Amino acid sequence: MRFEPVSTDSKIMEGRAKLKRVRIICEDAGKTFSFEASLLTPTAAKGPSPVFVLINHRPVTSADPT
Repeated sequence: MRFEPVSTDSKIMEGRAKLKRVRIICEDAGKTFSFEASLLTPTAAKGPSPVFVLINHRPVTSADPT
């Protein structure tokens, strides 16, 4: 399993949250598949903080968290 950054936006929710989109790539028995996850974290966090994870197997436009 590996992770590739897709995009980052620190201006969502009026600047209070940061959105990171990551592609998760899995390989097994010579087959590869991937999917994207969106992570939303508080912008002002200085240490451990809550995170919302959105995993959607449809186009981003069907469930855009911004």
